[in-house]
Amino acid sequence: MQSLRSFFVWLMRIHCCRGFGIQSPSDYAFVRYVVNEHYPYYSYSDLKALMPHVDWKTRKLCCLYFRIANFLQPDVIFGSFCAQAYYGYLHAGCNKALIIGRMEMQTMSVDHIVKGLFVISVSDADFTSLLAKVIGVAGESSIMVVEDIYADKEAKARWREIKADERVGVTFDLYYAGIVFFDLKRYKQSYKINF
Repeated sequence: MQSLRSFFVWLMRIHCCRGFGIQSPSDYAFVRYVVNEHYPYYSYSDLKALMPHVDWKTRKLCCLYFRIANFLQPDVIFGSFCAQAYYGYLHAGCNKALIIGRMEMQTMSVDHIVKGLFVISVSDADFTSLLAKVIGVAGESSIMVVEDIYADKEAKARWREIKADERVGVTFDLYYAGIVFFDLKRYKQSYKINF
């Protein structure tokens, strides 16, 4: 049933494949060479062998986070995820980054993180406080990934609020997750991508 649903989602977004219609060269490059890169990266096979139990959706998101971490090379990676697989993929994507969990993020007293990668989920019980913390500390070179943006009506409403926030720049809607850039020098745009 899940594979049928994912095929239906892919079919509904067929016109959004591989950056079609994106005019900005940097946004197009991000979609083409990070979000929808199909080349098997150097660590994919090793990570798959280490974690064979991971379901297809989690692995798809893990590979995306690997590519984003590899692209961004952040100083800090914050994740509110519970699957251990995410840590392995994120560490392989950027082994110099400090990876911290939800509890550390809540107690952090940092005012500003210039280059950070933040992964949060709309379905987190403390989503509102996590979102406020992330938006408060994220620098213009930071990226935030929001999971489960289409989980229910409340999740969709929260995603719309995030896109409308004046502290948010370019956003990418991948259905399974949303990607948020904080660079306000770029023209504010929201893209729907077939991922």
